[in-house]
Amino acid sequence: MAHQVFYLVSLVVAAIIVIALVVLQIMELIFAWIKRTEEIEKKWPRLWKFILSPPARIVLLVVAIILLTENLHEVISVEPVTISIGNADLGAKNAEITQLKMQLQQAMTKKDYGPIRQRLASFVNQGTKIRNSICATAVQECDEQRKRWQREVERYLVTHLDESYASRFRASINAIGNPWQDMGAEISELSLLLSELK
Repeated sequence: MAHQVFYLVSLVVAAIIVIALVVLQIMELIFAWIKRTEEIEKKWPRLWKFILSPPARIVLLVVAIILLTENLHEVISVEPVTISIGNADLGAKNAEITQLKMQLQQAMTKKDYGPIRQRLASFVNQGTKIRNSICATAVQECDEQRKRWQREVERYLVTHLDESYASRFRASINAIGNPWQDMGAEISELSLLLSELK
């Protein structure tokens, strides 16, 4: 790890030196072209001497080349990484991967039926109360309460699930003559729909 850090640092230093040399060369050309070298020489005489000093440029260039070739040697000599699975059955691994993909797709497309299940359970409870309290004694009031309950359930099934659930519920509605018995079939169908939603 420390070896890699050293090479990374040396690569950065080499890049900085090369950039500095290029910038210095560009500055020299620009200032020579503008003919303002006298101003730079007066303001920063040491910098100007360094810029004009060919030995300093050669030394910096040699250091940059050494650092770059050392890093280049390290990059070239790196061995490729090999991954071995061992004696594992690739067919089994592929089957497992396929199964996991399918589970992921199902999880992503699966609707959260929690709130819908709660509301349907509430309808089952409400229908049971109407059946056991009102339908056992008052036929006329039972008929009104039952029809209102049926409309609410149908509307909810169409809105939050789809028409097929509402059709199944409608098919369970009977008018045989015994409201208590008829409503029992409706509550049973709604309970069945509730159990199918998972």
